[in-house]
Formats: sequence, structure tokens, C-alpha cells
Amino acid sequence: MILTLKKITIFIFKKIQIQLFSEVLKNEYKVSLKHFTRNRKQNFPFILLFMLNFLRKSLTMEIDNFISFLKPNIGGKFTKSAFVQARIKVKPEVFKKLSNFNR
Repeated sequence: MILTLKKITIFIFKKIQIQLFSEVLKNEYKVSLKHFTRNRKQNFPFILLFMLNFLRKSLTMEIDNFISFLKPNIGGKFTKSAFVQARIKVKPEVFKKLSNFNR
């Protein structure tokens, strides 16, 4: 039973990972064709993961914690202003799509 639950959990996480990092999702849910074309610290999946994270503290503290957890050797951090500008480039409908990823 426990092994089966572990396999199911791993399967779900892999499906989510594939979905988040897919070019199809990025191209469908970015506001403009010009957005997220260059290799930046705040790429499309990174912005989505941060937005899906349950925020409890100030935006600056959450960014610092998120970077240290997810990308410890990112080589600098980004500002809350940079995040706000990046999240505008993501269509809100992406979250509806992600919530229905198994359908």
C-alpha cells in the first residue's frame, strides 16, 4: 500500500514537472510572443512555481526564501519589482489549466 502511494505521488510530481516545463504551456500562456524568449533568472516555470507557492511573508522575504530553496547558486537575486513585471507576462488562465492537468 505504501509503495503504491509513493509511486502515485512520484507519478503526479513528474506529470506536474513535465507540464510546468513544457514549451507548449509557455507558448500558450505567455501574453506576447516576445515574452520569455531569452534565458533569464525568472523563466516561465520559475515564475509559475513562485506564484503557486503559498505566500505568507513579505514579497521580498518570500523571493529570498524561494531562491535559496530552489536555486541556491543562482548568482544574485531578483527584486520584487522584477517579479511583478515578469508575472504580468503570464496569462492568468494558466492556473485553470494547471488545476486540470490530469484531465
